[in-house]
Amino acid sequence: MERFFDASVLLVDDESFILDILQATLKKSVRTIHMSERPKKAIEIARKKQIDLAVLDMKMPEMSGLQLLPELRKINPAMRAIFLTGNADKEHVQEALRMGVDNFLDKPFDNDHLKFVVAQSLEKYEYDRLLKDVLELFILHYTKLDVSKFATMPLAERDKAIRAALGVAKLKILNK
Repeated sequence: MERFFDASVLLVDDESFILDILQATLKKSVRTIHMSERPKKAIEIARKKQIDLAVLDMKMPEMSGLQLLPELRKINPAMRAIFLTGNADKEHVQEALRMGVDNFLDKPFDNDHLKFVVAQSLEKYEYDRLLKDVLELFILHYTKLDVSKFATMPLAERDKAIRAALGVAKLKILNK
């Protein structure tokens, strides 16, 4: 049985028939689907709506997926991403991986594989959100750090904050 995610997905591809296929394939798996053939419209959607996962075409006339993703992440740094590609070269794949993209789907893609890859990304998003909530409570309770900046902190600083909160918690538990 297919899992349903209480999530919002943004689909961006300059080919409307691809958007239709993506929507038809995912509509029973996620709460909300937003679609755009234009990257600039996708940015406007992301400003107005909470987006948990973006499925982006790597190559579009107005702006590439590699250019679009940083713009979307300025709005929501925790957003997960999957790239669609007809012909990705090694350099673009490496750049996308550095940006933290979860996966790539080659066009044409298998619908079952699309569902699987989207489910993986949304599970990561749920895990990250849950972890963030727990860590925020933990950090708020055991340190004086500003939790609102936690999501935008570099990974090394986040690790340091987590270790500090865990260390303080451990000391408090041992002293009881």
